[in-house]
Amino acid sequence: MATRAGFKSLANKRINGTFADFRESCTFELLGDYNPVTETNSASTSQTILCIRQEFNANQKDGNIVQRQDFKILAEFDKFTLLSPRTDGVLVTINGLSNSIVSSTLDAANAVYTIHLRAS
Repeated sequence: MATRAGFKSLANKRINGTFADFRESCTFELLGDYNPVTETNSASTSQTILCIRQEFNANQKDGNIVQRQDFKILAEFDKFTLLSPRTDGVLVTINGLSNSIVSSTLDAANAVYTIHLRAS
């Protein structure tokens, strides 16, 4: 019988073993909030993890939900210790380019996020 731990182990082996050559460094950052009273910004939260980039198929690109330059990344759930990939202000920098998170879904085993990104 398959377990969550088994799926997490399999995801780890695939991302860090089988597909290790395809990993890219992805920096997730949540910018600090501005306080107008003190005129200061709170500290940003940043975390870098290795992800696998995937392109959308041509038939998935509808020009609205999935635009021409959009792509997705796969990231292990357990690697996120400081923040989570969410759509409310978390930016992802890959190869020096900043991207916004359009959507982020976690599989049923809590093993891998599939994150839809768009250049910002």
